[in-house]
Amino acid sequence: SRAFQRIRDLELPVVCALNGPAIGGGTTFAMSCDFVVAAEKAFYSFPFGTLGASAADMGGAYILRHIVGTARAKEILMLGEKLDAEQLKRDGLAYSVVPKEEVLDTAIELAQRLIAANSRRALAGTKQILLNSESADIGSALFSDLYVQSYMLNRPEHDQLLSAAIDSRRKK
Repeated sequence: SRAFQRIRDLELPVVCALNGPAIGGGTTFAMSCDFVVAAEKAFYSFPFGTLGASAADMGGAYILRHIVGTARAKEILMLGEKLDAEQLKRDGLAYSVVPKEEVLDTAIELAQRLIAANSRRALAGTKQILLNSESADIGSALFSDLYVQSYMLNRPEHDQLLSAAIDSRRKK
């Protein structure tokens, strides 16, 4: 679906605050985000295979396989598994699990941490490399890494941030 692709194509990371169930296509929306903060009662459900339809739609099988691996994706989709929040965390489908009333605040705090820890260009470059590597062979992935890193290392922003990091270490 175009919505799934648009979320993944956004230049900067997307944080999902999942405060309830994600079923079918809803799981694809959540999985397409870069980070998922899940409420304790949140879950993913893939029931359509048990209802006589394909167990995944909107690119759900593609992204699920990239996150959990092919064998685990087969289990989840072909058995129509319902994954509770703790299982989402164990499978790498959620960044954290918190009480429902803390989901939005935790998601906002995570977004603020991302902003504080990285420059906009660094976040965008890292996200692009990760997405490109999903379908690249190792040679293409290495070339992409080198290209983006060379660009980033030659930016004035890198020089400024590196100088600031060195100065802060010297002061310690």
